[in-house]
Amino acid sequence: MTVRTTATPTLDPIAKARRIGPLLRDHAPQADQDARLPAASVQALRDCGFFRLYVPRSLGGTELDPLTYARAQEELARHDAAAAWVLQAAGSSAWWCSRLPDETVEEIYRDGPDQLLAVSFPVPMDATRERGGFRLSGRRSFASNVSDASWVWVTAVCPDETVDGTPVTRAAFLPAANVAIVRCWETVGMRGTDSNDVELHGVYVPERRTFRIGIDHTPGPRYDGPLYRGPAMLLVASYIPAVALGIARDAIDEVVTLAKGKTPFSSATTLRDRGAVQAKLGRAEGALRSARAYLHDRIAEAWRRTVDGDDLGLEDRAELLLASVQAIDASVGAVQAAFAIAGTSAIHRGSRLERHFRDIAVLKQQGFVSEGRFETFAQVRLGLAPELGFVAL
Repeated sequence: MTVRTTATPTLDPIAKARRIGPLLRDHAPQADQDARLPAASVQALRDCGFFRLYVPRSLGGTELDPLTYARAQEELARHDAAAAWVLQAAGSSAWWCSRLPDETVEEIYRDGPDQLLAVSFPVPMDATRERGGFRLSGRRSFASNVSDASWVWVTAVCPDETVDGTPVTRAAFLPAANVAIVRCWETVGMRGTDSNDVELHGVYVPERRTFRIGIDHTPGPRYDGPLYRGPAMLLVASYIPAVALGIARDAIDEVVTLAKGKTPFSSATTLRDRGAVQAKLGRAEGALRSARAYLHDRIAEAWRRTVDGDDLGLEDRAELLLASVQAIDASVGAVQAAFAIAGTSAIHRGSRLERHFRDIAVLKQQGFVSEGRFETFAQVRLGLAPELGFVAL
């Protein structure tokens, strides 16, 4: 099978994110209303090569380092959190393809490196083994940007497949045409992500389109760069918290602009002249910058060691998780502070602060970086087995 590997666009992803930012910002209200990205936003991301950032160079991708990826995604999130989240879903899926057999990778990227994949990761579907593959059934949630995806992948468990008595979880990849979309994405925030449910009714998946999570983790021959040798937590740290940091950055910038001109009800001074506002803003800014610096430091160090050929241990991976959760926590605090400072100016539909408030409220519930993951880090730190086994991948 021939894979078309088009030339990688001239790369400056952060500058490109700034360039298309106004377009994404203009279309963000429509994305929020329609519960999916407008075609113009998807096309802008594709034209700038954002869907290929974690695709290997051997397939025409960029194979970008995680810290630059995080900074580019944060810049996108300043303009539209949903667009940045779609990049997260595409990037993570592109990285996980490194665990697939080579013939399946060639099949997915046959038409070039800008393929958009959607994934429903949590709660495996039911699978039964058949000759040469598996038959999958079930309905699962959170398949972000599924309407524009060319491929969809899910996790599945076959009762007959165990290792030391423990069921094996497989990742299974399917052409999007084989998956039914259940349009149920009616949420408070992050609405433009199109994170609808997917449903399968006895769909057959050849074994070559699957791999065993936690077992088949040797990158394939097309994935010989250090990006694909690093732990999954390094990738998580590069894309999930970046969205929150971008939301928070724009929320603070919005309220700073507002505070310079707004005089609150029954007050003789502008918001910026009030000590309580200054203190709240200063604390939010300090916490946000500190969390961002800690996250970037851990990503940079983990990447340096990965490039050098080191194998990051469980405590290293857990610290990447801690830095990610801390970034989410600080971002939530910053958005809440900005919303409180703005007062009634932030409560109206159409206000960017109102949308930031709703988006961060949803994002902080994401399973890999929710508040409970502070406990996961502490479990590792205390020598206990982490409840979130993913941290060890």
